[in-house]
Amino acid sequence: MFQIQLVFKSFDLSKPNDCENNFVDIFSPNTEIESRVKTFCGSIAETVSSRNNVLYVRFYADAEGRNSTFSSLFTAYRESKKVSENEGKETEIEEFKRNFTAALLRSLAMNYGQRIVRHFQLMKEASCNS
Repeated sequence: MFQIQLVFKSFDLSKPNDCENNFVDIFSPNTEIESRVKTFCGSIAETVSSRNNVLYVRFYADAEGRNSTFSSLFTAYRESKKVSENEGKETEIEEFKRNFTAALLRSLAMNYGQRIVRHFQLMKEASCNS
């Protein structure tokens, strides 16, 4: 299973240390309070890894904290398995491509609708058949 690593490039809360009114919460695998991985409310945010292939970021600011900013990068990773464990199964690269494509199609559908998803699928089919 893939996990997600989130790295904060910058982290500047307008009201640092006001943990009730200006914070960033990280959740995995859902947004229930017991699934909270980390809360950042100071002036530094450290790297976070998800517990599975789902990671949620929630930013909260009251009226005085609305000028808060942060930027982050994320990447999917998976600890490699021994070769004997992979025999007869799809390779990690094949699995990553399949999962990445599925996530991309969900994102395209959410942001642009089904028409662009179908266009993407047709382009992918054409490139695979060449």
